[in-house]
Amino acid sequence: MFELQNYSYLKKIYPFEWVMALIYVVVIMIYVFFVQSSRIKKNPLYRFYSPAIFVKLLSGIVFCVIYTYYYEGGDTVNYYESARAIMNLGMQHPDHMMTVLTTSPSIENYSLFTSSTGYPHAFMYFDPNTFFVIKMIVPILYVSFRSYVLSSIVMAFLSFFGTWQLFLLLNRLYPGIEKRLAFAALFVPSVLFWGSGILKDTITFSAVCWF
Repeated sequence: MFELQNYSYLKKIYPFEWVMALIYVVVIMIYVFFVQSSRIKKNPLYRFYSPAIFVKLLSGIVFCVIYTYYYEGGDTVNYYESARAIMNLGMQHPDHMMTVLTTSPSIENYSLFTSSTGYPHAFMYFDPNTFFVIKMIVPILYVSFRSYVLSSIVMAFLSFFGTWQLFLLLNRLYPGIEKRLAFAALFVPSVLFWGSGILKDTITFSAVCWF
């Protein structure tokens, strides 16, 4: 009853998105260089700040490309599409979106979606834990033009700060091995790949680092 059609959106990434992705990365990196330059004198560890964020953003983009063109779907796409349906609902009926976001998943709430908004994937919507992840993704879509690529860039940027706090903590505990700790906390390729895209892993890993 609740099986859904997949959106056709992720068959490709549109040129507009690549242009905006470049703009987002440039704006973020300008901000990052400003922060780094203002703090590096007090804390030399900030020499790792801009390269770590740049690699994080790049990992998020690579993740998008692989899941768009190679896998052509997956959990990351399902999370995105489900969050996009909720945002579409909010554009048409803000009160309905607030109902969906602030109450437990139910058939009554699911019926608020229409073919024009799209539907959250039912197997995710009716799992409260998975749906919580979708709720967290919705605000990101509002600052990324509902673009999968731009949303992934924003997600990668926001999730970086958990790993950065872990890096700072490790250096307080084990001073004198900054380069090795930088690689362990900030530059492990598999962690960058699986911890930068629109996935629950990105959120949970960043949260654990903060903890």
